[in-house]
Amino acid sequence: MQRVENVFSTFELTTEDLTFARTLTPFQRAYYQTLLSSAAEEKLSIEFDPEHPLLSARQEAYLRGQMDILNMLLAENGDRPQRYSAQDLVPPQPSNI
Repeated sequence: MQRVENVFSTFELTTEDLTFARTLTPFQRAYYQTLLSSAAEEKLSIEFDPEHPLLSARQEAYLRGQMDILNMLLAENGDRPQRYSAQDLVPPQPSNI
C-alpha cells in the first residue's frame, strides 16, 4: 500500500490489499447491517412538515446516502449482506494447548 500525494487521502492498493480490505468479519458485517437497519427505520419515521417541506427531503436524502454507503460496504466484495445469529458473533475461545 502506497500513499498517493494529492488533495484527498488516496492510497494505491495491491490486489492483495484490496482483497484484505474488502473482507468483512462477522462483527463488521453485523455492525454495518445494524447501522443500515437503524437508518432505514429512521427514514421510515420521517414525517412531512408542510411548514418546512425541505427539511424532510434533506433528512431523507441524508439517510439515503448513509444507506447507500452501508449497502456498498456490505456488498463490496460481491457478497450479499448476510444475517448472523448471536452465536456467530461470540468470539472464539483460545485453545489450551
